Order: sequence, then C-alpha cells, then structure tokens
Amino acid sequence: MKTGFFSSLRARLVLGGVIWIAIGVTIAGVFIAALFREHATQLFEADMRGHLDELASLIDVDPEGNPRIFRQSSDPRFNALNSGLAWQVSREGDILIKSTSQGNGSLLISVTPLPDAVVRSEIMEGPRGTMAVYERMLSVGGSAPMRLQVAADIAILETLLTSFNFALTFSLALLAIALMAAASLQVVGGLRPMSRLREALAAIKSGRELHLPRDFPSEVQPLIDDLNSMIDLNKQMVQ
Repeated sequence: MKTGFFSSLRARLVLGGVIWIAIGVTIAGVFIAALFREHATQLFEADMRGHLDELASLIDVDPEGNPRIFRQSSDPRFNALNSGLAWQVSREGDILIKSTSQGNGSLLISVTPLPDAVVRSEIMEGPRGTMAVYERMLSVGGSAPMRLQVAADIAILETLLTSFNFALTFSLALLAIALMAAASLQVVGGLRPMSRLREALAAIKSGRELHLPRDFPSEVQPLIDDLNSMIDLNKQMVQ
C-alpha cells in the first residue's frame, strides 16, 4: 500500500490548487504590472508634452530677440532646486534661459536638426542623472528659432513604478494566501463524506449499525447503495 504525502487524495487536491493559484496570481501580477507601466509611461509622456506646450506659451522676446518668461510655470517643481524637472531655452547651441531647478547645471543640447512643429523625445544624461528630454523649436516675433527643452528625471517614473509593483505584489500575495486557504477548506469539506463513510463502515464492523446511512451527497449515494446491497447479500450468504 502506498504511503506518504502523495498517497493522500486530500494532499493532492490541496497541492494542485496551491500550484494553479500561484501560477494564476503570478500571471495576473505580471500582466497588471505591464499594463500599469504602459499606462504610467503614456501619462508621463502626455505630462511632459503639456509642460513643453506651456513653456512655449510663456515665452516672449524683447526688442533684441532675447527670450523671457512673463510668469512662472504652473508646476512649482521647476522652481525647486534638484526637483527632477527642468526646462531650458537655447539658440544655436547657446543657453538663453533655464529653470531654477537646474542650479548650476544644464541640459545637453542636441545637435540633430529639429523640424518646426515637431516634438522629439530622447533619453540623455542631465545634471543629476538620466533624464527624458522633450524638445521642439519655437519662433516668436520674427526672431531666430529657439530650441525649447523640458526634461524629467527617469527616477521619478521608476519610483512610481516601484511603489506600485510593491503594493501590487503585497496585495496579490494576500489574495493568493486567501485563495489557497479557501481551496484547502473546500477540499476538506468536499472530502468530508469519505471520512463519514469510513466511520459508518467502522460502526457496521463493530456491530453498532446494520447499514450505511442514506443521507450522503448524490455523487456518493450510488456507492452507498451498492455497499448496502453487498452487506445484505453477505448476510444472506452467512445465513
């Protein structure tokens, strides 16, 4: 007779449930994390394009053609030192004005030509690390075109994703534990008639009962009826 963990039907069912729950929750976690990353990246890009459009709307030029900002940006992080957000205006490789957040640093100015009304994004090294830079050209009042640049530290997006993934992992782990506990209780409850059958057979063997009870679940009752018929047949044979 087989002995050990895998000889138990209850253990097999519980183990199977645990494995499939773990696989299902893991796949769901990977899918949700990828979906959130895509959504967060799209929001990040839309936010950066919005900052770039706002910067273009805030720029004016003096009679000499030098740019100036007639009011501060709506996002206060551009005025906070080392906030991770920065903007910069340049012309022909020379920086004309820039945000307070850069301090003594500055964004790299790409030498790649940029057509009018085209927004380009690229990853480059900034004053405090790797940054996502969005840029476009702007001409105001007949002055020479200026290159507008808005940049954000990649760490801002990565921190958001890391925080979400941690919360997601914790939540899915709790969900998996709850599902595994529910599956285990379901297996124990589902196999309860087998334990009752064993107890009823023991009662017949000891002479305390003559037949098996007839209140078993419908899936088991045909077996109970066959066993009762066998018990009656054995009695007749003995008599």
